[in-house]
Amino acid sequence: MQADIATIIAEKCVHPTNSRHFTLESIKAAMKEIHYPIKLDQPAKRQALECIKLLQKRYKLIRAFMKIRISFPKVAQEDIQKRLEDIEIDHFEGEEIKEKEISRVYLIEPAKYR
Repeated sequence: MQADIATIIAEKCVHPTNSRHFTLESIKAAMKEIHYPIKLDQPAKRQALECIKLLQKRYKLIRAFMKIRISFPKVAQEDIQKRLEDIEIDHFEGEEIKEKEISRVYLIEPAKYR
């Protein structure tokens, strides 16, 4: 179970300055250092998300950003931009403009996806 949790954490987290993923060994060592209790009656993913929150308090790690593409008609550009600013999506990566449609790529935190 510990290996499953560490694998999930390693896949979902990166170092904040260089955006590189952590190794499984470093995640397992960090879990041991914070004395994270493994619960056999809970799924590994839920425990991994709880462990990420605890690891963030002590170590430099962040959740990896998600890349999303938002497509909308040109007439709705101002409204969409206003809504994106309201939910604080600001990591703009690229834009593709077609005849009547705009398609933009953003990097967002996984918590802001919903």
